[in-house]
Amino acid sequence: MELSDHVEKPAGTLSGGMLRRLTLVLGILHQPKALILDEPTTGLDPQTRLLLLDKIREIANGGTAVLLTTHHLEEAERLCNRIGIIDHGHIIKEGTLRNCVAKWKTCSSSACAAVLSAKLRAALRGVDGAEIMLDSPEEVVVAAPSGAGLSGRLLEVAASLGDVREVTIKPPSLESLFIRLTGRELRE
Repeated sequence: MELSDHVEKPAGTLSGGMLRRLTLVLGILHQPKALILDEPTTGLDPQTRLLLLDKIREIANGGTAVLLTTHHLEEAERLCNRIGIIDHGHIIKEGTLRNCVAKWKTCSSSACAAVLSAKLRAALRGVDGAEIMLDSPEEVVVAAPSGAGLSGRLLEVAASLGDVREVTIKPPSLESLFIRLTGRELRE
């Protein structure tokens, strides 16, 4: 964990990032069969965060079962074989990321969103299950079940506007699935 230059220092004098790395070392020193990590990258600088994620992946690949809780959903996408989404204390979705998002397709379009949004809403009326996930001045993100015809409709609308810079069709992220399942309301 790149702490050898600090081996003589008392733990209380280490930075927050160094303490996180030391905590992980102490957690794996006895080669556990399972390791539970609660928000391990919170407050870390980008370099320390990447180092820690690499080490967590290494530990998991070495045969240790790792249970990771995180609000950084891109970390869960990168690290986890299985995910569980918890809302109000209950698991509401569980499985591999691929299985959890298999039903959905996400389309992203960058344009003048106010104009795009109005035309897009009209075009989406005939697309079963389509939902605008994000409507900002820079981007509109739409999700719909795979095979619902969303791609064609979105491309038609984008072509009719002329000021659309980009249309991307991709599988949904864990974050978009999380928002779809839990809603956008703030949690206490």
